[in-house]
Amino acid sequence: MLITRGESVQRNTSAEGVPVLQKQIQDLKDSWDALLSASIQCKSQLEGSLSQWTSYQEDVLQFVAWVERVEESLDPTDKQCPEMRDKTANLSKAKLLYEEVLSHLTLLDTITAKGADIAENYVSQLELQDLQERYGAIKDNAMRAVGKAEELVNAHEEYQRGLQAFEDWLEQEQEKLGCYTQLEGDVDMLEDTLQKLQELQLHCTEGQALLNTLLVSRELVTHWGLPQTEDRALEMLQQEWRLYQSRLADSRAQLNSALAKLRQMEQKFQRLASWLKGMETKAQLRGHRRSDRATKDAQLHLIKSWQEEVLVYQEEMEGLSILAQQVLDETHISSRISSRATQITARYHILLLQLLETIKQLQEEVSCIEEAQCVFNTFSDWLSAAQNNFGTVAVSVDVVDRLAMDRKMKKLEALQADMEQGHSYLKTMREKTERAMAFLEEPEAEQLKEEVDGRLFQLKALTEALRTEHSSLEKCISLSKDFMDKYKSQAQWVLETKSLLASSVEPKAELYQKKAQLAKYKVTSNLFHRGNIVYFFFLFLYLQYFSLFYLSP
Repeated sequence: MLITRGESVQRNTSAEGVPVLQKQIQDLKDSWDALLSASIQCKSQLEGSLSQWTSYQEDVLQFVAWVERVEESLDPTDKQCPEMRDKTANLSKAKLLYEEVLSHLTLLDTITAKGADIAENYVSQLELQDLQERYGAIKDNAMRAVGKAEELVNAHEEYQRGLQAFEDWLEQEQEKLGCYTQLEGDVDMLEDTLQKLQELQLHCTEGQALLNTLLVSRELVTHWGLPQTEDRALEMLQQEWRLYQSRLADSRAQLNSALAKLRQMEQKFQRLASWLKGMETKAQLRGHRRSDRATKDAQLHLIKSWQEEVLVYQEEMEGLSILAQQVLDETHISSRISSRATQITARYHILLLQLLETIKQLQEEVSCIEEAQCVFNTFSDWLSAAQNNFGTVAVSVDVVDRLAMDRKMKKLEALQADMEQGHSYLKTMREKTERAMAFLEEPEAEQLKEEVDGRLFQLKALTEALRTEHSSLEKCISLSKDFMDKYKSQAQWVLETKSLLASSVEPKAELYQKKAQLAKYKVTSNLFHRGNIVYFFFLFLYLQYFSLFYLSP
């Protein structure tokens, strides 16, 4: 506006005053331009300074806000991180925070650089120093927070490793105990099992040490809160641990009780087996069945005494299997004692049957020998009586006596009938003696055989003599009967002839009748002469035969 007015004045100014006015206007313009330029420069400088200050203040405010936020998050007040995931998250958060702190070092450097560009200001210097101190403290605290979070994680991991180690150890011990609770076998196997259970009992100190270490590591974790997941696992492990110790103690007690009972059974088995072995050796007394009568009686008496001894053990033997089963039921073990008991009982019954069979054989043999001897004596007595009877009957007679011959024939026939009984005795004797000879030794058997053969020879001789005597007597009786029949017939003929000759001759009228009567008398005369000759010849022969077969001594 002033220049415009100057230019208006210039137009109204004379020529001489125009240059001066132009110069003044130009100077004024130059001054104004210089002032405007200086003002612009000053404004620009002020705006630049204000911009720097504003940027500085904004950075400071942002940094201070961040510092306050970080300081609040780094509050030393203990935070609850009970679970592992919480501790891991806390560690990650602390690491991120620490990385964030490290990343804000650039902002602090920027603020420091901006503060250096600003004119010297005591307040800004103090503020910058305070920010640096607070940043250093935050950095240290963040680093400590990371270390502390790592310690918490490591402590929790140590607690988990302790849990896992104790769990693995307990599982291994439980598996071992499970293998040893299947009680079976003999005493030696069970003693070996007991030794292993004692080793497991010694291992319990290792398990308790692991548990104590686990509890100590838990104390380092519970300060930040109770880890429920791990505590539940720990509680279950402690229950299993107590149960394992109880099972181990019960198994040892059960095994000790079972071993005591099995040792008693084993001692009983050994005692009975030793006794059975001795009795079985004794029962082999007879290698064969041939021996004399005295030996058989002695063996029978001895074996009967052994049988009485064996029968004393009968009740114990019969209850052995029941006792073994009771031991198995009470101890709940699987062992071979039942089969051992069955074997010993079977051996006992075999021994008892063997003794009974031997006694039966000996009684049979003795009875057979006695029967053979009895039958032999009976036959000998009968033979002697028969010989005596035959000697009494077979005597010669001096006269022919038909009644005496009949009586002698009846006696001989009675002797022959008695011979049938003798043959029956002989058959029985031969059967009995042949059976008895199978049980006698060779000398006695040969002696008995010779005696039997001797009696057989005597019987044959007696039979032959009796047959001869009977045959001779039959012939004599037959001759005597024939003689008497002839004698009676001849006597009857003589009587008839005498009667015929004594009667008077009846006269016949006819010639042929007379011729017939004459022929009859001639025939009678011829028969008379011939009858006398035959009669006396027959009588001579009869006497000869009778004297030969009957009257001879």
